[in-house]
Amino acid sequence: MFIPTTPEELKKLGWDSLDVILVSGDTYIDSPYSGVALIGHQLIRAGYKTGIIAQPNTTNYIDIARLGVPRLFWGVTAGMVDSMVANTTALGKPRRMDDNTPGGLNNRRPNRATLVYTNLIRRWFKNTAPIVLGGIEASLRRLSHYDFWSNSLRRSVLLDSKADYLLYGMADKSILELAEILKMRGDARGIRGLCYLSPTVPKDYIELPSFEACELSKQKFIDMFNTFYANNDPITAKGLAQKSGSRYVIQNPPAMPLTTEEMDYVYNAPFENAVHPYYRAMGEVRAMDTIRNSIVTHRGCYGECNFCAIASHEGRHISWRSKESILKEAKQLSSRKDFRGIIHDLSGPTANMYGFDCEIKRQKGACKNRSCIYPEVCPSLKLTHLPHLELLRAVRDLPGVRKVFVGSGIRYDMVMADKLHGRAYVRELAGHHVSGQLKLAPEHSEPNVLACMRKPHTQALLDFKKAFELESEAHGLEQYLTYYLIAAHPGCTKEDMIQLQEFAASELKVMPEQVQIFTPTPSTYASLMYYTETDPFTGKKIFVEKTDTGKMQQKALITGWRGKKSRQVDEREARGADRGDKRSDKRDRPKQQAGDEPRRETRIVRDDDGRFFMNRKPEGWVDKKSKDYKKKSKTSRTLSESRPYDPERRPRPTDGDGEKSPRPRKPFDPDRRPPRADGDQSQGPRKPYDPKRRPPRADGDKPQGTRKPYDPKRRSPRADDDKAQGARKPYDSKRKPPRADGDKSQGTRKPYSQKRDPKDKRQSHSGDTKKEKTRTT
Repeated sequence: MFIPTTPEELKKLGWDSLDVILVSGDTYIDSPYSGVALIGHQLIRAGYKTGIIAQPNTTNYIDIARLGVPRLFWGVTAGMVDSMVANTTALGKPRRMDDNTPGGLNNRRPNRATLVYTNLIRRWFKNTAPIVLGGIEASLRRLSHYDFWSNSLRRSVLLDSKADYLLYGMADKSILELAEILKMRGDARGIRGLCYLSPTVPKDYIELPSFEACELSKQKFIDMFNTFYANNDPITAKGLAQKSGSRYVIQNPPAMPLTTEEMDYVYNAPFENAVHPYYRAMGEVRAMDTIRNSIVTHRGCYGECNFCAIASHEGRHISWRSKESILKEAKQLSSRKDFRGIIHDLSGPTANMYGFDCEIKRQKGACKNRSCIYPEVCPSLKLTHLPHLELLRAVRDLPGVRKVFVGSGIRYDMVMADKLHGRAYVRELAGHHVSGQLKLAPEHSEPNVLACMRKPHTQALLDFKKAFELESEAHGLEQYLTYYLIAAHPGCTKEDMIQLQEFAASELKVMPEQVQIFTPTPSTYASLMYYTETDPFTGKKIFVEKTDTGKMQQKALITGWRGKKSRQVDEREARGADRGDKRSDKRDRPKQQAGDEPRRETRIVRDDDGRFFMNRKPEGWVDKKSKDYKKKSKTSRTLSESRPYDPERRPRPTDGDGEKSPRPRKPFDPDRRPPRADGDQSQGPRKPYDPKRRPPRADGDKPQGTRKPYDPKRRSPRADDDKAQGARKPYDSKRKPPRADGDKSQGTRKPYSQKRDPKDKRQSHSGDTKKEKTRTT
């Protein structure tokens, strides 16, 4: 069932008005991967009439007003991705493509979409229902944060947007509680996972440094963020309050994570797994290529990587669905007519975090002084890959299912830390659940950079690589590992990128292509390091590359190390020669043998429908349908056909330096006619000169005779091109010249009289004098 998005759908359902209207920066895809669809189905199943307006036009009121005014509240979200991340690159350049927009062009999602949509509602609907913000953009900007795109601190999005409430996190429970309280016209300020504005600080809430204090002192901002991050656990967190101007932004403790039964209920909603027909008519939505045949198994992440926003948005607790619920969705998926027997992804944010958790964390909350899997996997986590193994086997055995792939990345350090089922998990992945490439995200190789990222050491990566290659070889499959790396992360220098390139060449045997420049997103420790240039855990100053040139050079040091010579490559080679034995002292690595060249990292070029993956064409691809290819091929054919083959034609001689000497000119032929402008080469000798021949006319009429004899009495052509002219009329001194209005019927001039009365108004227009006198009076 599609959630209504047009007035015609409301009439079919018999709804006169709506209780809730959700406004989204993504197109409406009715899938559990879409947050607005997930929340919309939750509200409808709870009895609230809900509609969706996706990517409204912000220049007028037509889109935003097509469903009327809601009775309870407006829900506003920028979409599944922060609008600034979706619209701009790490270097600030606008992105051309958007997979969540019909047609693929990035022309429907505004920058800072949460602010734009809220102001659009306020502009056209005065004194309307409350506006509630949600989604990852609002969730990461709920308090003071560093904004990379304006290179400044910004206050809470609640203040900038002038919204009434903000729900952070996944908000499955919070949205239903809010709707119920607004329906009963009660006080919603006690809901968990809610932010609001208040003139005072509630009792027992922690007051953070004010926005103005954070602007003046970076140390105050570090202290504020440490307190903010420590109070993200739903069990141990306390309420927070931050003053901005004369008001306080109040953040209630986070909502409790969903249980397995609640997860089953949420994801078993009647989704269509398709784009709404209203938006499908506008063009193809490329995001459907990935999520159409994929299944969500869990949410949350144990990793807490410093550059990742999952810990601040979804949380550090894992909530997973039951095996029966996932099998039910897989059966429904396999019964569709367009299903080809392949499930592209069966996982969550990280694939191998399904089905286990720390009992201490569930009862007492997350530890404040350590992470679950960094720098080593905590023994209390009870790490096991058996639930995910059993799930993969059960889905693979369903009738109609040929392949089940793990499309999301996995944590290789967790696999190697699982002594009971880790090797069996690698064997199962390599034999049945890899589509040719398995995604890994080591991000870097240098210990100092990995510490700033909160990523594991490289030994676990090398152990996993060895095990994966052995299992792939045992199954007789040619499969590869794809490595995701980051350049210009806080703490990373050019020397570190050189070391990363050497590690990839000597140990991983690849030339990496999946390298991205670091983008500071709000409410992450990496963005805090980028802004303050300080390690918040040690207090030491770190190097941060903030110039675009430096960022591109760091990326080029690893992606452009083979092939074209550039300044970055020359710099790397020069520094590598100067280090000498220092590199071997730092890390004992075997030298590359002759002929053992690293392979260029491969990727899936085309999907099942023959389209390029992520709209990226492989290196060296020639598109024969392009205009440049047609123009080039057409030009080459024309030249070859215009010059027939001459067996006696000799190549141009060369001088002593190897350069071709100019060809000798042909002897001058006075009878040869020059080439015509139309390219006709078949021209005979010149015609003899005829002094009486008239030159060609401008209009191109060629049949001309001899010139007419000069006639002094012949009148010159008139300006109106009338050629029928006779002899000139004799000059008449008494003839009056033509009037400006073209009246030719004029008599002779009247004789000039000096005694003419100046008060004579005969030459003035009738009535004008009287009107002027009347106006003056």
